[in-house]
Amino acid sequence: MAEAKRGRGRPPKKVESGTDAPSGAAHISASVSARKPAGRSCFARLSGIPGSFSLSLTDWKGNAVQPDYRAFAGKEREFFRTFSAELARSRSFVRWDATDIAGQSAAILQPSAALLTLAASIGILLNSDSDLLELVPGDFFCTVTLPDPTAPRIQISFALVDPSTGETRSPSSGTLVPLASSLLLDGRSIYSVQDLGPWSTEFRYSAETVERENLEAWLSLCRSLVPTIGIAANGWTVKQGRPVSARPALLFSEIDEYGYVHIRPMAWLEGYPPGFFEDQEIVETVRLDYESSVVRVSEILFHETPADIFRTMLSRVKGSDSSVYEEEGRFVIAGSFARAFLEEHMSDLLQNFVLLQAKVLEKYRLRIGRPKLRLSLGTGVDWFAGTGEVEFSGESLPFGVFMNQYRKNGFITLSDGSKAWPESDTVERFSRLVSKMKGAEDAISVSLFDIAALRAIDGIDAAGEGWHNTDSFLRGFNDLSQRKTDTTVPDGTLRPYQAYGVQWLEYLREHGFGACLADDMGLGKTVQIIVALRNAYASGMQGNSLVLVPRSLMFNWRSEFTRFAPLIPVHVHYGIGRDSAAVKKLTNTVILSSYATIRNDIKDFSGIEFAYVVLDEAQNVKNSETRTSAAVRTLKAKHRVAMSGTPVENSLADLYSLFKFLNPSLFGSEAEFMSRYLRPIQDGQDENALKDLKLRLYPFMLRRVKKDVLADLPAKTEQTALIELSPDHLALYRQRSAELKARLAGAIDAQGIQKSSFLILQALGELRRFAGMPDSESGFSGVSAKREYIRDMVAGVIAEGHKCLIFTNFLDSVEQVSDDLAEAGIPNLVMTGATVNRQALVQQFQTDPSIGAFIMTLKTGGVGLNLTAADYVFILDPWWNRAAEDQAIDRTHRIGQTNPVFCYRMIAKDTIEEKILELQTRKAGIAEALLSSDSGSVRGLSEDDIEYLLG
Repeated sequence: MAEAKRGRGRPPKKVESGTDAPSGAAHISASVSARKPAGRSCFARLSGIPGSFSLSLTDWKGNAVQPDYRAFAGKEREFFRTFSAELARSRSFVRWDATDIAGQSAAILQPSAALLTLAASIGILLNSDSDLLELVPGDFFCTVTLPDPTAPRIQISFALVDPSTGETRSPSSGTLVPLASSLLLDGRSIYSVQDLGPWSTEFRYSAETVERENLEAWLSLCRSLVPTIGIAANGWTVKQGRPVSARPALLFSEIDEYGYVHIRPMAWLEGYPPGFFEDQEIVETVRLDYESSVVRVSEILFHETPADIFRTMLSRVKGSDSSVYEEEGRFVIAGSFARAFLEEHMSDLLQNFVLLQAKVLEKYRLRIGRPKLRLSLGTGVDWFAGTGEVEFSGESLPFGVFMNQYRKNGFITLSDGSKAWPESDTVERFSRLVSKMKGAEDAISVSLFDIAALRAIDGIDAAGEGWHNTDSFLRGFNDLSQRKTDTTVPDGTLRPYQAYGVQWLEYLREHGFGACLADDMGLGKTVQIIVALRNAYASGMQGNSLVLVPRSLMFNWRSEFTRFAPLIPVHVHYGIGRDSAAVKKLTNTVILSSYATIRNDIKDFSGIEFAYVVLDEAQNVKNSETRTSAAVRTLKAKHRVAMSGTPVENSLADLYSLFKFLNPSLFGSEAEFMSRYLRPIQDGQDENALKDLKLRLYPFMLRRVKKDVLADLPAKTEQTALIELSPDHLALYRQRSAELKARLAGAIDAQGIQKSSFLILQALGELRRFAGMPDSESGFSGVSAKREYIRDMVAGVIAEGHKCLIFTNFLDSVEQVSDDLAEAGIPNLVMTGATVNRQALVQQFQTDPSIGAFIMTLKTGGVGLNLTAADYVFILDPWWNRAAEDQAIDRTHRIGQTNPVFCYRMIAKDTIEEKILELQTRKAGIAEALLSSDSGSVRGLSEDDIEYLLG
């Protein structure tokens, strides 16, 4: 059998001219008139088209020359000697003698990037028009740019990005010509780029227009031919997805005039034209998720060859030897054999293959298609009872009859005796979303939470009060931005996306549903919750509200309530002196507490009916088996909200535990959740199950990432995080502070402030180190709160696909943080004053997507570095010269940064760090005088200042 020819670089057959996938070639030429460089007699002339370039040695007019490399020195000698070596290796000799045409010469086919770079660097590389080609300094990345992937027709272009500055350069000619896998030509400029792969010279790097329905195929071919090319889409995030497996498919081409069935086995993925993976050398797929604005690049796996599977299946059937033959990748089957084979083995075929263009088989009275569902639902709370019918191949069957026939036979027998096989994926969705009730064959029930998924099924026909009420509720999300809501805050109003978050929270409160606010870190989840609570109380809501937060964030919450909702009383239930009896006497008060505290006091709290229970960092209850999770679920509340930037950390099981608290009837039992969603999605990669899960969740989970709201965000957002020390840590800190205070008092009394300046600086430095991350010699054996905080924060940042910089003044802190992150499986880099290969580390951080964090001392990393790959900055122990901090932040907040930058200054509460922040406001210049970047002077400090800092 003749195999179908495979091509690299040809467009998919269904892509029309003018919007085809990238292919073709561009000649090397330029329109600028050429001028001979002075002092040159021998040149390297490049000619041909991409994929078949040749390089020869000529004079300025194009006549062949044969220079002896020994007549040259330096780089010129290196070039001519390398040319001779490559010529010999290529074995591409063109013989000539006196009768040959002038200008013919020995030529190297497909010269190496190293040889072309040498020629350009010494100024002798010419194109076919005798234009001198120049090498642009630096190394670049090549990207394909999509201005708006949602447009009906997408204008695709290419660009070169300088990773050292972030500068993007568009081709002046609109086309980049591949000279070699690591060299691209733009007009007369040659760019050295990251190696684009062995097939990259068969690709056309030219601006063009692609229809939206062909965009995924175009990008998949692009990434398969050029695996290192970047994808840049305005407002979209590019992510590496899990490998996807192509499914075996059978394409029924025709039943010819002699009754023979023509079948072509092939690999198939939904959304790609039939034959795409046979006609192209595809190794990666690119899918566009228009809901979340994510471009997902995945390797594609091809398992058994579809033709082999089909051949094996046929070989087991008697008579196949005389009834089947193969021709150019097709199986041609005699009509009499085909009909019996297909009818008898259709269920096996559907189990092993996707059947394409199966309408051809209706000639045999065999039908394959997608069934449609008709529902009528009555009233209810979480479940609606009603009736259901399935329409298939022009006939209607009660839901129970249809499902019973399908489960028994794998097909449906129609009234005319013909057999019909419904799409198994669609039937599985019916089974997952609709429950058969006892009684009549059409008696069914549907969960309120499944109606969103049912609405998304093509051809659904539904009626009844239960359907219309839920449909109205779901449609209401489209009009949230029109709701009248108080979004004012002191000194202004909420940003548009934050205002929408408050409207969303209020809409769910009005309808009695729990909500999960899952915005990206740094987008202001806290202020949205506080404003929603403020508005609820302002509208007449009665009762206390409980807000559970990690211990380290409790005082931040109290501060935020004071700032954004000062009229709401706030009570902190935490610590040794907490009084559960006092909580029960409160009225319309927000109670702040920690997860551990409520777990220990749950007997006192489980009997209280709260207006709201809010969970911050709700991943604390992701494990439904823990005591904390069990305790939280016993809390009673009219309204429930969870906040988490990472609602799914390890497994979809995290979602079950979270929504068991928010909306207990959303998923039913844990066993039902496992069988309907978790196992099909995580083990079976069931895309329909994943789609149904998303639709079930979307009304109750709101997630915005930074790119979604880029226009609403400032270029840089700075926040101060107050970190509360553990009781043991704080007690040791106060003891050490008292000791240092007594020692300094004696020294100052004896010799004055100026002569005691060294002791003062030493003492203040020791106290600052003790406040943050004490070293092993400090006497503190626990894990500091700052250490826990930075570990959790960085893990969240990395999980969301970001990179971060971490600055500290202390070498011990660098080591502690690096060790913690490594233990958590987060690759990181470290830079201190002893680091010698700084530029190599910077380049690695900028280009290696696996490196999530860069930890460095403030003085080492604060100046002179470009680290725009990061968009989060953590300052563990601020250098009190604010300009030094700003310089550190500017390592990432600079030209080339395309994302908003978020900076967190971490301040240990009730320590010297908090007092210096207060002094910065109260007495200008003291903090800078305390620890300036260029002096150890404490000239600006008085005895009262020092006593205040140590007190």
